[in-house]
Amino acid sequence: MKKFFFLSLLIPGFAIAQDYNLSEFIWEENPVREILEPGLLKEHFIILHEKRILEYAFDQEDELSLFETYHKKVRVNDDGAIQRFNKVYISLSDVVDIIDIKARTITKEGKIIEVDKASIKELVNLGDYGDYKIFAIEGLEKESDLEYFYKLKKKVVFYERMYMQSDGHIGNSELSIITPEYLIFKTKSYNGYPMLKDTIVDGKRIMAGTVKNIPPLNEEKYAAYRSNLMRVDIKFSYNAID
Repeated sequence: MKKFFFLSLLIPGFAIAQDYNLSEFIWEENPVREILEPGLLKEHFIILHEKRILEYAFDQEDELSLFETYHKKVRVNDDGAIQRFNKVYISLSDVVDIIDIKARTITKEGKIIEVDKASIKELVNLGDYGDYKIFAIEGLEKESDLEYFYKLKKKVVFYERMYMQSDGHIGNSELSIITPEYLIFKTKSYNGYPMLKDTIVDGKRIMAGTVKNIPPLNEEKYAAYRSNLMRVDIKFSYNAID
């Protein structure tokens, strides 16, 4: 569906600006260290929490925009995991504005080391994959936690595919799709991820799901790895007020 055709469905009298849910995610000032089950202590790393929010909302200029919030917290248990997670890359594909980026290390003893925002750099056309923001995570050591989140304003897209599984254990996975009540998006889950629940709250449609203890799926030679991952496909369906 072409963008101009979709926007023409947004009848001017109904395109009322609304606040997007920036308050939906709260960055804990004093995080409590999570105690892991004994069976997880041998893992190279554990994704403690992974939360994604996609919200379609009208900005201050009454333009429909897509606001993305992503939060991830990882426990690293060995040198290989430290090597893997000591740098964070954020794709700038379709990004209109960066609202916020925060990152920190939380040591085993509870010391918090914040990433200086001045150290966040931009890489242009990284390996033909497009532009990225990149920053190093300082103080990362064995049994420490890496935590980061970002909030982005993006161009509106009408189809998204969200992969909800990786090669590491995920303790808690959350996904929310938020739209004006009258914009109907359909979602479909694959490979064991549950269907999202659809509710209406204060004029907003919220499709959400939470899953605990997603097992890792390791990549195998000749296997169709990505097609076997848990995922959720999101697609615009219709405008209920048209």
